[in-house]
Amino acid sequence: MKTLWLTDILVPIKGHIIRGKENIKIINAVYDPEKIQKNTLYFHFNEINLENYRFHSSVVCVTDNPSLVMKAIHNKVTVVKVKDVEEAYWSFVRFYRGLFRIPVIGVTGTCGKTTTIEMIKTILSHKYRHVQSTIDGKNRLSLNLPYLLNIDEKTEAAVYELGVSHPRCIEYSCNYFQPQVGVLLNIGVYHLLGCKTFENYIKAKAEIIDGIAGNGTLILNADDEIINKLNIHHFKGQILYFGFNRSAHYRAEHIRYTSEGMEFILHVANKNYLVNVPGYGEHNVYNALAAIAAVHAIGIDPEEATEWIADFQPVRKHLQFSPGMAGCTVIDDTWNCTPPSVKAALKVLRDMSYGRKTVAVLGYMPQLGKNGIDEYEKVGEKVAEMGIDILILIGKETKRIGIKALEMGMDKKQIYLCHSAREVYNTLRSVINQETLVLLKFPYKYRLSYYPSFRKLMKLILKK
Repeated sequence: MKTLWLTDILVPIKGHIIRGKENIKIINAVYDPEKIQKNTLYFHFNEINLENYRFHSSVVCVTDNPSLVMKAIHNKVTVVKVKDVEEAYWSFVRFYRGLFRIPVIGVTGTCGKTTTIEMIKTILSHKYRHVQSTIDGKNRLSLNLPYLLNIDEKTEAAVYELGVSHPRCIEYSCNYFQPQVGVLLNIGVYHLLGCKTFENYIKAKAEIIDGIAGNGTLILNADDEIINKLNIHHFKGQILYFGFNRSAHYRAEHIRYTSEGMEFILHVANKNYLVNVPGYGEHNVYNALAAIAAVHAIGIDPEEATEWIADFQPVRKHLQFSPGMAGCTVIDDTWNCTPPSVKAALKVLRDMSYGRKTVAVLGYMPQLGKNGIDEYEKVGEKVAEMGIDILILIGKETKRIGIKALEMGMDKKQIYLCHSAREVYNTLRSVINQETLVLLKFPYKYRLSYYPSFRKLMKLILKK
């Protein structure tokens, strides 16, 4: 965080000191009392009882209920009274973000966010020494303030994931980061637990349209049917499209797999560029197109961007190829498990098999809820369409994948339903050899709670 003095902050938050000193240095800001350190600006929300917390004398407490606060903390702690603490908090957020005139990119989509963020960071790192971003795909709303405060005088650019677990998430995040460039990668069925319906989820993703400044740039997937139905007519900034469609401003053609990833020809502004992207699958071509479009929007020439993106390092557990047990090859794609990412992974399994036996180990897809249960059947259709040889399913939720694959013509003898790590291991061991390509596609983030013994299984499969 850029070091501030309390006197710098009082006017923006419309506060006045009712106890304590004004010449206090501020190097941190929080709304969670558990995270208070020295020289912290603390916003006291929801009348939290502070009696069990120890405050250093360099802490400043901002409150609209000073009597409650002053009873609970010792008299050396500075107290600032405001009319409404929530309003004061957002005034501080806007004030702090306004201190920095840097390019900020926001990225959302059902899948591909983390990879696209890393591609953008890779390109930006060639031009800027100090780039702030979402870390390791962690995009919880509670991290927005820490991410914002990571911006300081050295920061030259920033790029953030805009995740959705329920409506207004993107609106909330954009209030923090105020991105001038917004990227919408794709929209597929997901997060129905928080959004309740697919229609609500679509609206939640569409919040990025209003989250970008009026003179900013909105970058959209030209090939996504749902995105193409969004109402964007009220957006007053620049709208750019990426994809395989001939109308796309950033268009990929002549796409092919290489030993390192994907190669394609990029068409943009009547010029052609050869692009090599580490990471397999056509979805990574989309991610690369979006990344190149985003950095171009903040002034990086496509020729430089297409050269620099070749340094991208694929994100762990995103279609990560590794040697496996019994000499097989494993594709570890267990970072998350959304319907679009499952289908994309199955296509990579097929495309990279080169005559080898293909085995797909599929787990449940979190955040679907009852309204998204049909997505399992669509995955079953994709399994059959891709001609996968062996299907291993984990847990009762995935049973519908097998039923649909069976209806589509897959041999019943090639479908296995397992309920434990041991069952998965024994089944895998019986069907693999050196000529087998195995896809692991179950949610890594949920593995320890939902699949408690899968840590050991992963070590066995990946020969760790």
